[in-house]
Amino acid sequence: MKTRSSVRSAAPAAALSALLLVTACGSDDNDPDPDPTSSETAEEESGLSRSDLEDALLTEDDVAGLDDGIEEVDVAEGDISGDDIVDGDEACADFLDDDYGIEEDEKADAQFEGEAVTVYSTIESYAEGEAEEELEATRDLFDECSTFTVDLDGQEVTVDVQTIELDDLDGYDLGDEGVGVNLDFSIDGAPALQQGYTLVRIGDVLTISGAATSGTLGDDIMLTITEAAVDRLEAVFDDADA
Repeated sequence: MKTRSSVRSAAPAAALSALLLVTACGSDDNDPDPDPTSSETAEEESGLSRSDLEDALLTEDDVAGLDDGIEEVDVAEGDISGDDIVDGDEACADFLDDDYGIEEDEKADAQFEGEAVTVYSTIESYAEGEAEEELEATRDLFDECSTFTVDLDGQEVTVDVQTIELDDLDGYDLGDEGVGVNLDFSIDGAPALQQGYTLVRIGDVLTISGAATSGTLGDDIMLTITEAAVDRLEAVFDDADA
């Protein structure tokens, strides 16, 4: 059973977790593009419209068995930036400031919350060849940013980052290529929260599936949401080609 102090310690890590996933999945700018042709250009590049991207997102049915009472909620936004880092490589500040990689042409996202697990789903379409560049930029980023510590409301939270190629994992032979990222949050050396996400590229589109929990993230969560997300995106491509 958690003590009151452990619950209190986990709270800021959970808040940071929500921000980190949004940041790692690309631009957090949801303001309308002033160029009215941008969506048309994105569709021409990837073959998918904004509506198609939304159809490729995970749904409540996809995540229903992962946690009690899980349901879709508004996508969380945060205000942590590279300036909040008290220890870590400059690349970690770039990560928090979303100052790396390639800007997507179009993006859709969704978030689901249960009693113990939060799930994230993001779809990003890119200009020709740029989704591949974005994955490579993500690999390069975390080669330099393997651990950092931030000050969150006066409490220092340390984040340790590990990456792995998805085709090195059993059961993750999905899409054209993919990368898995795991972030372990700790406070005063004690584990507080675990977050993981997968980035799978199919052509010029990335489907990104993530989850955060104070427990342990295993394939029962990560493989389940990754497979569902890839299936949804492949179905959308099939419909678009029909």
